[in-house]
Amino acid sequence: MDPEEPIPRRPFLLNGDSRTQPTRFKCTFTLSRTTELSGNGQGRKEVQPVYTYGFKYTKKEICEEWLCQEADEEEQDDQLLFRRITANNKITLEVNDSQLSGDNQGIKEFTRSNSLFLSAAAQSNHPQLLKFYEYFPNIIFIKEPESITEFSIADRFSDFQDQEKIKDIIKQADIGITDVSAREVNFSEDQAEIMNKIIELKSIKRLEFSHSTADGKPAILKYHLESRGTQVFLTLLLPALYALSEGSVLVIDELDTSLHPDLSRSLLSLFSRETSTPMAPSSCSQLMMLRCRTVTFCNGTRSGSWIRTPMVPHA
Repeated sequence: MDPEEPIPRRPFLLNGDSRTQPTRFKCTFTLSRTTELSGNGQGRKEVQPVYTYGFKYTKKEICEEWLCQEADEEEQDDQLLFRRITANNKITLEVNDSQLSGDNQGIKEFTRSNSLFLSAAAQSNHPQLLKFYEYFPNIIFIKEPESITEFSIADRFSDFQDQEKIKDIIKQADIGITDVSAREVNFSEDQAEIMNKIIELKSIKRLEFSHSTADGKPAILKYHLESRGTQVFLTLLLPALYALSEGSVLVIDELDTSLHPDLSRSLLSLFSRETSTPMAPSSCSQLMMLRCRTVTFCNGTRSGSWIRTPMVPHA
């Protein structure tokens, strides 16, 4: 982004004051578990710190930016890691030097008013802040699973290292599929020549599914012959497994759209283990499938905004 380029911004339309007030972003999250000395100094204990990162911005500049670590005990105050404030195109930075040992002031000098200090720190390979920056690109958003093409799903399936795990989950979902394969589409010379004039020709794959039959002979069906629920299930399964393997957050809008309750149960069961990644259900039926520690309520207010509340607070 150029120094004078405006920051993309869409004010909240159901509140007139939002047009003139800075937009605010705030995220509370955890990273990997660590060990620290216990309170009595005897031995070590495993902890999972909780962090809050946020910023306020207008089209012109990042007005404020902060990163805090939440206190372990109620009587303690949250620990500020850094706070950046921009006023009159000048940036001031408050840093907890005991926690952030990098070249913080040097990074501040080349942080532009319309860019984030956290982004500048990541570009400088900051020893402590890089892990916070890398957390956010790993959040996976799926808004319209039906719009994802078969070719994209087939590519992801081919690239997934543990394909047998995918097949086992599909079998356990009890939708009659006994095997899945991705096969390259072969083009004739004439077809390839025509396609090369339109787009750069790449390897294109299609999915094939083996179904059990009454006579014991497998029947092979193409992707377009599968039900919409099966297609959506396959579309969501691959990013769900990726999120679990990477510890990412998975956000799915309208999870139960075109998805049979049994398939919803199969998908949500992946997230009900102790090592699962966060996920927010979108209906009461899905709520009953999850353990309390994995549930986040999204409550609409009269003003049209939403408030997210975990069923079980961070331990």
